[in-house]
Amino acid sequence: MVDVSSKKETFRRALASGKIYVGEQVFKLIKNKEMPKGDPISLAEISAVLGVKKTSELIPLCHP
Repeated sequence: MVDVSSKKETFRRALASGKIYVGEQVFKLIKNKEMPKGDPISLAEISAVLGVKKTSELIPLCHP
């Protein structure tokens, strides 16, 4: 790995978005937090945090 300790810190920000398409019945279940296997919105948020933590492993030449 390349030594980057002499580089200045820089502010970086990433923004991501996505869409899912579901039927009216499923939408109501999600909105009312009644999905049988749990809340998919919370799962998506947790998955995003875990993905961010692995950025340096997944993107070449990206240092932690």
